[in-house]
Amino acid sequence: MSGTSPYYAFNRADIAQHIPEWATRVLDVGCASGAFGGLLKSLGVSEVIGIEVEPDVCAAAQDVLDCAICGDIETMDLPFEGGYFDCIVFGDVLEHLKNPGEVLKRVAPFLGPDGEVLASIPNVRFYDVIRALGDGRWEYQDAGILDRTHLRFFTAVEMQKLFADAGYEVVKLLPLSRAVGIPRNPDGTVTAGKVTIGPLDEAEYQDLLTYQYLIVGRKPL
Repeated sequence: MSGTSPYYAFNRADIAQHIPEWATRVLDVGCASGAFGGLLKSLGVSEVIGIEVEPDVCAAAQDVLDCAICGDIETMDLPFEGGYFDCIVFGDVLEHLKNPGEVLKRVAPFLGPDGEVLASIPNVRFYDVIRALGDGRWEYQDAGILDRTHLRFFTAVEMQKLFADAGYEVVKLLPLSRAVGIPRNPDGTVTAGKVTIGPLDEAEYQDLLTYQYLIVGRKPL
């Protein structure tokens, strides 16, 4: 895809509202064409540095961010001072990596003592995925939970474990997007095509409706 493809152009305002108000230096891993970082700049973040693996897309980001580095976050040398960033963002990135836990460990030294790591991650326990599985289908798509470039799949429980195993304290886990209009049966179960799940308590029901989560981690003090 080119750097102008809509796939790389989302500004992710839903994530931007969770950047700490005091953050002045942000690392955007998987910065795409820079739309998200450009939004952060407009909101008052002093410095946004991006990392992007696709050369054409990275070139587009260089026109928007303070600096955009072309490279693979899993293998590249990271040219930053220790503790340089107030916030490190993985917007729809960790599910594309071979070893996302190792990447979370790699970036930890570059996070300030009060800094946070934010990640948006799709929820593979989403209602429509379960419904498709009930029909015997697991169909990759150009985008979404079953994006054909995804290498890892996570539930909310496994997202928290990913961060904890990488040495972070999980301080926030909340839905970024949810489905609507999916009823519970009178007995508390939910029917997803040929699959009936439950009975579910309210938290389990809301998890089933959640398309994508935001998770925030902090290095233990």
